[in-house]
Amino acid sequence: MGRGSTQILIRNILESLAKAPKSSSEIVEETGLDRTAISRYLEILKESGFVIEEQQGTSKKFILSSKYRLDTYFGLSLDSETNKLIDSLYHLIQKSWKETTERKLLKTTAQKIMYQVIETCNLKIPHGWYIYGGVCVKPFDYTKTYDFTGVSDHIVTCVNETVVEYSKNNFEYESKQLQYKKAGKELYDIKEDILKLLYSKNFSKNSMYVFQKFFTKFWKIAPSEDKLYDNLLNDYDTLLIDITKEWDNFVDEKNERNFAEFKQKLTSSFEAIWKMVAMANFRIDLYTGEYYLEKELNEHFKFDMNQAKEDVIELGSELNEMIPFEEPNDPLYQEFTTLIKEGHKLSEEEQKKRIEQFNAEIEKRKNSQ
Repeated sequence: MGRGSTQILIRNILESLAKAPKSSSEIVEETGLDRTAISRYLEILKESGFVIEEQQGTSKKFILSSKYRLDTYFGLSLDSETNKLIDSLYHLIQKSWKETTERKLLKTTAQKIMYQVIETCNLKIPHGWYIYGGVCVKPFDYTKTYDFTGVSDHIVTCVNETVVEYSKNNFEYESKQLQYKKAGKELYDIKEDILKLLYSKNFSKNSMYVFQKFFTKFWKIAPSEDKLYDNLLNDYDTLLIDITKEWDNFVDEKNERNFAEFKQKLTSSFEAIWKMVAMANFRIDLYTGEYYLEKELNEHFKFDMNQAKEDVIELGSELNEMIPFEEPNDPLYQEFTTLIKEGHKLSEEEQKKRIEQFNAEIEKRKNSQ
């Protein structure tokens, strides 16, 4: 279905249902998405409790459950008081920013300010480290005017002081760098080093050696997840070693077009890895902070995490296919590959005979060693 398609499709379904309850046919009509895919994901969303199915007259309608919010990361829930507190803080941040600087308050800076206020004032608001750093579970929307329901004076002071600190940065990346410097998170620092390397105009064979060493260090301190996730990190480390070893056999730095294609695939593959790792890191932060139960987090993260893994596999495979593979000059290997490729052309009796011959040859080699 293509990278990111699962997330996009599910998001479209949920946004459609947020407007009003609908039948599956009405969702198809509004979104223009594939009917089979919509039916499949509606069933998954029902199992997760994000969507409720009700009989209304002669048709079945799907209703968006209160368990899923469209204004939070991964649709995570927020109780009413926490939601009011977050909105009040964003209101104060907007107000203070307008009084401090004439520049527009953008998403990254607003979220860095919010995160620091939460940490400084020790507020019980779900937050953690995700792709671009520390964030509140409810991201900032600069198109929205937030309601203010009141906070204590010391929180107001904290907001004003933090806004002044971040207002000194003219660009979004400077706000990110400020937060990274304060936090001293090695995983994120190494990620930044790798991205600087990959986006460098002078990327070369020597850069590949450095990247491979950086990634080995990155992999060792990355949060752990399930077996597939861990295997993907391991396989990617092996892939980088293979690229480094085979560089001279397939990378042509003088051919601008081919080299640009290779570098783009390499960069995209790491960005997919980083998204997967950052997602795991964010889920762990939300769990260890005791904001959500593990079961709830697993339900909300599973769609995006599965998609992230698929993206890593797809991009890693594309990169791997660029590396030349020299088939072993071994008659037994040739016999095996022929059997795999052309076995369907043989009768069942002939297939059985060839497999027996193949196994007999393997046993013979074992006994001779």
